[in-house]
Amino acid sequence: MNFKSTLYRGEGVNHLGEKFIGTFKVEAIGESGSYSYNYTAIDQNSHETLHQEAGIISQDEFSSTVISVYMTQLASLTQHVLLRDSADVYRFGYEGEGVLEQYDSELFFEFNREGFIYRHCWGQGVTASEKTSCDLRRVG
Repeated sequence: MNFKSTLYRGEGVNHLGEKFIGTFKVEAIGESGSYSYNYTAIDQNSHETLHQEAGIISQDEFSSTVISVYMTQLASLTQHVLLRDSADVYRFGYEGEGVLEQYDSELFFEFNREGFIYRHCWGQGVTASEKTSCDLRRVG
């Protein structure tokens, strides 16, 4: 992943059309190439917290790059597996099981010179489609 800072902030829109300020804090975990992060979306008007997530980006026991993430809107932790990467775009996917059966999700990190666009695509019983995106820029 191409994190060039530990703090990113930017504007986004969720699936309900609510505009928010997103804050993404990330830090390396030792020298492993793994990261931990926290992401929060705050409504621009009401200043209410719309969404929170905490995740770890690392490799699993099969050497696949994964994001283990907890999102406040979901009933459990999910593990998104890297489906595609290029120099600037990383796409992770999850297919629901157990209490999240029929929930499919994709997380996109699209890096650019100023930071990255974070996109969340999901669907409940239907094909995942883009629901939320946030244009995050380096702070400091």
